[in-house]
Order: sequence, then C-alpha cells, then structure tokens
Amino acid sequence: SAVVPHAAIPTSFCRFTVPVPGREGHCPPAMLSQEERARVTFRRERWRAICSGVLEPAGITFLLLVATRHFQGGPLTKALVAAGGSVGLLLTPLAVNRVQAAGGRPSDAAARILTVGAIAMMVAALAPVSWGLAYAVFCVIGMATPYSVTPLLTQIYQDNYPAERRGRLYSTAVMLRIATAVMFAALAGLWLDPRPITMLPDWLNAAVGTFTSIPGRDRILVAAFAATLAASAWSLTGVPSSPLPAAAGSHPLHAWRYVRSDRGFRQALISWMLMGF
Repeated sequence: SAVVPHAAIPTSFCRFTVPVPGREGHCPPAMLSQEERARVTFRRERWRAICSGVLEPAGITFLLLVATRHFQGGPLTKALVAAGGSVGLLLTPLAVNRVQAAGGRPSDAAARILTVGAIAMMVAALAPVSWGLAYAVFCVIGMATPYSVTPLLTQIYQDNYPAERRGRLYSTAVMLRIATAVMFAALAGLWLDPRPITMLPDWLNAAVGTFTSIPGRDRILVAAFAATLAASAWSLTGVPSSPLPAAAGSHPLHAWRYVRSDRGFRQALISWMLMGF
C-alpha cells in the first residue's frame, strides 16, 4: 500500500492522535495549530498539576516524618531526605544538556525522568526498617526528578502556549497545584496520625479513626508518592513538543555565561536568592 506523507494528514485527524504517542499516524507538533497544541498541553498539564500538588509536601514534610518515625533516621538520613528537591534543581543543567545532545523531545524526556523517580520511590517504600540510609537515597532520587525537569516543562509552555494566554494558563495550573497540596497535606496528616478534629462531623471523625487499624500506613503513603510520580509521567506522554535546539556549547554549565553577560538575568537571580527561592 502507498505511504501517506505527513503533509497529507488533515489536522482534524491529528486532533485524535496527538494524545496517544506511538500510534500509527501520530502527527508531529509542526502539523498542529497553536490552538490545538495549547488545548492538548493544558488538558495534560492540569493532571500534572494535581500530581505536583500531591508531591509538594512530600519531601519537606511526610517523607521526612516517615524517616524519623519508621526508620528512626539520624541527622544524615533526615538531611538527605530534605535535600531531594534541591538536588533536582542542581541536576537541571545536566538534564537539559543530555536531552539536547540526544535530540529528544522535552515531553518524552521528562516522562522518562519521572518514571525513574517513581521506581526509586517505590523502592524506598519497600525498604526494610534497617535500611534507613537506603530509604533516604532513593527518596532523594525520587524527589529530585520532578524538580530536574523544570526547564523541559518551561520549553513546552513556551512552544505550546500562545504568548497572550501563557500567563493565565500557567497560573491556572499553579492554583490547582496549590489547592491540591493543601487538601492532600490535611488528608495525609490524618492518615499518619488519626485523631478526632472538633471541626469535623462525628461520622467523619469515626471514619478517620478506622485508619489506626491499617498496618504499614507509612509505607502506603510513600507508595502513594511513587504512584503519583508515575501518574505525572503519564500526563506528559501525550504532550506535543519539538526537539530542543542544539546548544551553543557541549558543557552542561555552558549557560552560566548568561549570568555574566545578561545584567537583568543576573539581578533576577540575586533577588531570588535573597528571597529564599
């Protein structure tokens, strides 16, 4: 049978094939209109925002609490767990450099990185009690992955969101992430430490009280974070994106030259550091 070139595939057909990567007839991002790219990206980004909200209090609160209560972790264990997000930020230049060198798509690369994080977090959930340090190391790997893909996500927003709507679409996802983080933090706190709350009705306090009969709540919570990382990876698999442009240099830290040459960028970095970001 004759091979139909990409140019002969109508945009209406692309609408149904873009969210499922690998399917026959999968359309390249260049064939999609700006509106189609924005629609698909925003739909998937809302799912990822919910996952990010669940992961938001993980490293700074719940994984640290599990390390203390379940693994009886010492100062080194707790320090490693708390540093997971910061390690991910330090790895962002390496992640971008490797994706550029491989000519990969940001959405595919981010999904693979998050999958690695999901596997590491599941290993942490299954770690024996005596493996406190191993638990911390795998938590670092798991929590580093969502932070290390930040530049890849930024590239996706820049490519797929129209400039005049980019801020609104991004802020909507951020608000969804914040709302999810607040709700999940409250539920996870009750899961780990079930106790009656005067503001809640009696039937709800009774339901919360049943949590005490569930063994291994600490491990179940860590496994939930692993599942959330896997869901976050899934949410990126249908996002259209183009390969990153080739870098001007091959070293992962080549972009540091902008700190020296761009005065506004340098001042913004200094302001962020002073504000604690």
